[in-house]
Order: sequence, then structure tokens, then C-alpha cells
Amino acid sequence: MIKIRNLFKNYQDKAVLKCLNYNFPSRGLCIIYGPSGCGKTTLLNCLAGLIPFNGTIEINKTRIESLSDNELSLLRLKKYGFVFQDFKLFENETVLENLLFPLETLYRFSKEKKKRKCQDLLTLVGLTNKDNQIVKKLSGGEKQRVAIARALINDPQVILADEPTGALDEKNSHDIMNILKIVARKSLVIVVSHDVELTKAYADYIIEMDNGIIIKTYEQRIEEKGSHLPVIQNGLINKHIHIPDSFLIKHTYHNLKQKKVRTAICYSMTSLGLIGVGLAFALSSTISTNIKEAYKSIVDEDSLVFSLKNNEDNNASQYSCSFYQIQDIKEKYPEYIEDIGINYYVNFERFFPDKNSLAIVKEHKYSVLPNFSIRHVNDFIWLDDIKTTVYPETRDYLENDQIIIGLNYQSLVDLCFELQIERTIKSLSTYLKHHELFVYFDLINDEWQYSDQQLLQVVGFTLENEIKIYHSNHLWNEYIFEERMRFPITDSIDLKTNAPWTMRKMYYLKTKENRDELINLLYHDKIGDEFIFEIANETYYPWLYYDREISQIDRVFVFINSSNKIPLWHIPYIKENDANLGEPLIGNRGGFIIYPENLMIGFAKTMYISNNVSKLEEIIDYQTSNYNDGFYKEDLPDGVLSGNYANSLQNGVTFSVFKDNLLFGRPPDSLDEIVISDQLFKNLKMKNIEETLYIGTSKKEVAINNTIISDYVIVPLKVVGVVSSNKNCIYHNNNWTTLFYQCKVGVSAFDLQCNNLSFSLNNPHKINDSFSKAEKAFPQYKVINPLKDINESIDLVCFNISILLIIFSSMATIISILLLTICNYIYILEAKKEIALARCLGINKKESSKFLLFHSLMQCLVSFVIASFELFFISLLANFEISNILSSSFNLSFNPLAIIPMFILSLIIALFSSTIMSGRINKINAIDALKA
Repeated sequence: MIKIRNLFKNYQDKAVLKCLNYNFPSRGLCIIYGPSGCGKTTLLNCLAGLIPFNGTIEINKTRIESLSDNELSLLRLKKYGFVFQDFKLFENETVLENLLFPLETLYRFSKEKKKRKCQDLLTLVGLTNKDNQIVKKLSGGEKQRVAIARALINDPQVILADEPTGALDEKNSHDIMNILKIVARKSLVIVVSHDVELTKAYADYIIEMDNGIIIKTYEQRIEEKGSHLPVIQNGLINKHIHIPDSFLIKHTYHNLKQKKVRTAICYSMTSLGLIGVGLAFALSSTISTNIKEAYKSIVDEDSLVFSLKNNEDNNASQYSCSFYQIQDIKEKYPEYIEDIGINYYVNFERFFPDKNSLAIVKEHKYSVLPNFSIRHVNDFIWLDDIKTTVYPETRDYLENDQIIIGLNYQSLVDLCFELQIERTIKSLSTYLKHHELFVYFDLINDEWQYSDQQLLQVVGFTLENEIKIYHSNHLWNEYIFEERMRFPITDSIDLKTNAPWTMRKMYYLKTKENRDELINLLYHDKIGDEFIFEIANETYYPWLYYDREISQIDRVFVFINSSNKIPLWHIPYIKENDANLGEPLIGNRGGFIIYPENLMIGFAKTMYISNNVSKLEEIIDYQTSNYNDGFYKEDLPDGVLSGNYANSLQNGVTFSVFKDNLLFGRPPDSLDEIVISDQLFKNLKMKNIEETLYIGTSKKEVAINNTIISDYVIVPLKVVGVVSSNKNCIYHNNNWTTLFYQCKVGVSAFDLQCNNLSFSLNNPHKINDSFSKAEKAFPQYKVINPLKDINESIDLVCFNISILLIIFSSMATIISILLLTICNYIYILEAKKEIALARCLGINKKESSKFLLFHSLMQCLVSFVIASFELFFISLLANFEISNILSSSFNLSFNPLAIIPMFILSLIIALFSSTIMSGRINKINAIDALKA
């Protein structure tokens, strides 16, 4: 079967084999022995084609010296079986996996038949029921039996055994030789041994060598003709010879398990590189999307904001309108307006510091009537508004030099005393019926060298708590100050004049009971472009309106509009241009504020809301007497909520337009009625609708010694309906916030001029079309899609962070490749014997490199799995934090596409690192590695 002719083998200059010639039989146990260094093992290696040689070795008429490396590997796999002195097994695998390694590499047939063959061979070698035993836990004799079973697994024609009993005791040595003797009945078994006595007892053929030559050959005996071993026959040979992937995976797992610390470091470093790439993609997908969705949930849907192109918060100058202008307004709304009046914005106490009194003229005697001053002329009450009895008789008309005075009891006594009459209403009434009573205002300003006396006739009086002057001429103070006293006048209220005695004149409309309805109409009228309508307050009427509720004030000043604002009458035209636009939120700096660029929407002044007025008063008392910076961080008591533009993202109370989507209740009918969200209903622990809520908010702040003192008011509102929403929200018509802050709180109309309109969209998917239509139709406005700007900002930030993460990941990846390459190099050193064993068993160089490839792949894939879990939990944490920060509902969103680049990178790292080190695999010398 095997013929060797003129076989030479030199190591450097030393001849190890010298012109060997021999014909080996086709079967039988052939023993080669001789002294150490005589060439026995070298001859065995030459027969296996493991080392190059000179001469000819012919196996079944095939000359092996002419075969390629792959052909020699296939020859060893199909024709040879190997038994080594120190067993040469895969120590961390089971007995069964060691046997299946060459079998599955070469043959294809069912898994059950393969296992049956392994069990047959284990029975043959005396290892029944040892198939699932880990090899390293076997004894030496058992390991050698496994090695023999493996040598027989592919039905080889030649068994090469190098010192198979060298590491065994006598009993195990005999057992192994007995097994080899049985195998030799079917195959050629060539054994190299030092133990002459043992081997001669079993040998069929003996070859004695010395100094590289065969010195003697002889036959001892020849067993009967060959017989079949009691094992199942192999199936068809695989078209492509390759190591089973299952074996490589298990083998790699067991090796990595043995090096836990090194593997953990490699996993950590590689996953660090992968997580950077994963986060970079997650930022642009999952995390950025969740931020966008969280912002989107704040405003419920996409919106378009119409903003002034020059939207500055500078206070507009205050100029009073003219009489003809206010007359046109009165004529347009006669059902709402009673008449026109005038107020002079003057500090009368400083105007006339040296004398400012009302004196009685009687018999050339000068007697001052206490508590009256020229301010009472400015703050006179229309005769129409007298709500008490006039003595001695009621009058419908007064001449310009006639007045009716309102007296309190003390003033009545003082006046009667000066008149020397009985101090009773009746006596004063009788006096006025029969006598003329003249009074005059005595006014002096020495600095101006000014003095004046204005004589008036008192024709009646009233008895009430406050002293007053009444007149039937609604412009009577104009007659006194301008016609009789001839003071210069200006319509500029807030600008300084060169002449300090110039009076600032303001016209006002005296409204009927439906004042708030009139103001709402004026906001939506084109006339509102020209004017600002300011409800009178203590600034303009410090005596008349001191500590009086704003709902009781019926005087509305009309100023020329010098500010830049969005007219509310534009809203129908904007909506008509695009049917996709819904009702807008109206933004201004003093009521409900909108910052479209950063999506801050909410009440401009912090408002507190509760159904417990006592708790609300406690909060307001604290805020009134303590410094605050506009961002309230105090812990509110249970049942009290707050809202402003700064905390609207933290589930603060906000406002939205009512859309007739009631859970129960009815829509609001007036400014004093509201609809609320069910979330607000629950948080305030309300029991039913038609319950009163109280809103506490400031109408203005005054800075005193670096401390902001807020002027708070509490407004009761009736809840008439509830809608479904996860936000703390108040619902009403779109102009409710403006009217509420002006008509109920007392915020100046100058701070409530519309500078933003935030339109909700009926179909958010058509936002781009709506955006284009708005820009073309209304070029005077800046059209903003807040979410678009926010999304672009988020995308830019995420892009920049992604770049940084990719740079970080690139550095981590390079380190990972270097670390993995080092690990692979160490692995090659540690696994060199196992790779060499695979070569000896018939695995070619290309297939044997899979040990390294699977080692790299498994490390990187495990790192990928770790990084995927890390990415998932980081995304989970990020989503949770985003939800908390923006007070949006928590929705777990994880885009699995983000792990694809991580997976690709893990493969790249594994392939790149294994490719670098694959050259070292190919350079492994199987014989040298097995000897090491």
C-alpha cells in the first residue's frame, strides 16, 4: 500500500533519513523502533506529508510529494488516523465533540448516525457512556482511548501512532496495544515506540532503525485476513471540506470562558467603541425623535406662529386720542357707550403746593371747607351717576359755574358752622333754597408766581361717605382747566414737556354695564389698529379708584396706538386663506406669552389656582412679602397649582382654545366661566363642576431696594365643563387670556397688544403647505413653525454630538482593534497546539484560520450584544429624563435600526483584526507546534 523509495530528509546539514526504501503492507500492526534520534518520528511525519522530504512516497499509487498543501490535508483527513504520545485532544471539549470534529468535517449524513458511530467506537475502545465527559477530566489511559477512537472515526486506511503508550502505565499500555491490534486487522497501523518488549508482543511487522537507515525488518506473524470493525459506515463525503461551525462556536466559547478577565476587558473596550456609534445613530433617530415628540405633546399638535417682524418689548408712547376720534367710536357703539369724559393726568398736589383749597364766600369772610381740593374738579362725578338724595332738590342740568357737592357728615357740620346755621341736612337745604352759596378754589404756586381763584355756586349737596363734586356737563373739568384757568394742554401722557405747568389730557369712554363685551369688540374691530383701550385705574384716578375692584370701573381711556401689533381682525382673513388653520392662541407680553423660537408658551405672570381660597391667600401673602425672580420653586401645598411660561414644560397650568370636546358640562358663556382639563380637575381634587376656582396673579410688579413687590389680585372663576387632557389646562375662547388680564386682573392694555398668533393645524401633515401659503399671503408677518425650528435645532445639536460620538467611537474602535489584535496574538500562542492538531488531522490552512476568525467574531458579537443592551438602557433612561424634563407622557421608543451600524462595526473589527493575524496562523508549523 505504502511504498517509499530513496527517501532522504535533512535538517540543516544533518541527514536524518538516508535513502530509505520499504514497502508497507496494506494492513497489520507495524512497529518501528530504534534509539532516540534515529529518525523514527521523522519517517512517520514524512509518511503523513507533514514535512517536506526528498525521494518518493507512494500511497495507493499516489505520490504525495507532488501534492499541494490542500491535497495533502485532504489525504490526511481521508486516509490517515493519528494517535499521539500526549493524546493531542481538544481538552475543553467533550469526548463526543472530539470525535465529531473530523467526522463532520469530511462526511455528510444524519446527526443521529454520526453520534451512533461515535458511540460504537467508544464501545470498541472501552469508553461506553463517556461521550459527554469533558476530555480534561479523563485519565491518561482514557484520553489515549479517545485518541484511538478519533483516529478511527473516518475509516482511515493508515493509523500513525507516535509513542502511543509513552505516557501510560503498564496496564493501560497493554490495553492500548490490544486495541491497536484489533484495528490492525482492518487497517495498516504504524507504531513508533521505544518499548521494544511491549511492542514485539503485539507486532505483525517490525522495522528496526538506527542512524537514519532501516537496519532490519522482519515479520513475526500475520493475523487472519482483515475483518470489519463493529461500527456504522460513514456517509457521503462533503463537497466542501470545512470545520463545523457548531464546533468552532463551542470551542471558542470554552476558550473565552477560560480567560475571563482578559475577555471581560476586551468586551468592555469593544462595546465602548460600539456604543459610541450606536448612540450617534440613536441620537438622530430614537432620542431626537422622542425629544421632538415630547415637545410636540406640549402643544398637542404642530402649529404655525404669526409673529411681528419687529417684535420688540419696548413700551409704546402714550398719546391720548382727540375728541373727534373718540366721538367716532362712541357713535359706532352707542349701545355700549354712555358718553365721553376727560381726565387730566396731573399731580395737583405738586401743581399747587402753596395753596390748594376750597373756600366759602360769605360776607367777605374767607373760610376753608376742609378736605376739598382742585383734584375734585378733575375727579368730578357725572350728575347722571348720583345714587343718593340731592338736597334741597334734584337737578337735571347745571350751569358751568354751578356745582353740587357731596359731603360726609363732618363736612356737613363744618359747612353749617361756617354758615352759622343749624348743623342739619334740613337747615342746609333751607339755606340753599333762600340764599346763594358761592365757593372758590384758591390756588397758589409761588415758584411759578401763579395764583388763581375760581368762583363756583353750590346749588345742592348730597350726604355720603366721601366728599365729591357733581356736574351735568360731562366735559366740565375741560371747561374749568382750559377755558377758565387757561392751562396749556398736551396729549402726550408719558413725555416730559418744557413747561412744567402743562396739563396732560386724556379722553375716556364711560361704558354701560357691558364694558368687557365692548373691549372684546374693540380688539377685533379695525378701529383697534388706531387705538389702545385702557381701563381706568388708580394710576389715572388715584383717589376715585383707590382700592376699588376693576370690575366696577366703567371708564375706558382711549390712546393713540403707537405700538407694533397684530390686529385681531386679521384672524378671519388668515384662516380664510388656509382652511387647515384652526383657532389661534393670542400671545402678548402681559397676559399669555408666546416665544415661538424656543416653544415657551404660558402665562406671562405666574398665576396660582386653587378651589381653596385660604390656601391661595397664604401663597399670595408669601409672594407679596418675599423676593421672587419670576421662577417659583417653592413647594406648593396640596390643592394649589401654579402656571407661567417657564414651568409650562413641567406640567404647570396653561391655556388652550376650547374646541367643543367636552367630557361633561357645557361651554363657557362669559369671562367669569371656564372649562378645565380632567387632569386639572383631578389635581385640584374637585368633586363636581359648577364649582368656583380662584386664580391669584399679579397685575404689576414694583422693584423696591432690589426686591420685587407684586400687586396680587384673586379672581373667582366658575368651572362649567371638563375636557380630556393629560395637561393642567384652562380652556376658553382665544381672546380670553387678554380680556381676563385686562378686565379681571387690571394689567395695562399696553402690555396686552397681540404680538404673536399661534394657529393649531387641522391636519398637521400639511404644515409645509400651510407654511408656504402663509408666507406668500402675509409677507408683513414672520411665519414660524416652532416645532420645525426646534427640530432643526435638535437635529443640529444631535448631529454635532453624533460627530463627537463618532470621533470618540473611532478612537475606541482603533483601541478595540489593537486590543483584539493583541488578544488574538495571545490566542494564537495559546491555541497553537490545537491549530496544529487540526492541521495534522487534515484541516488545511484556510480552514484552520477559522479558529482565529470565530474567536474574533464571538468576542465582537458578544460585545455587540452588551452594547445593544447598554444602548437600550441609555435610550430608556434618556427617554425617561426627557419625559420628566418636558413633563410629557413617557413612551418607550427604541429604534432597532440604531443597532445595525453597531453590528456592522463589530463585524469590521472582528474581520480586520483576524485578517491582520491570519498570516501568523498560516506560518504555524504543525510538527513544531505539537512538540512545543
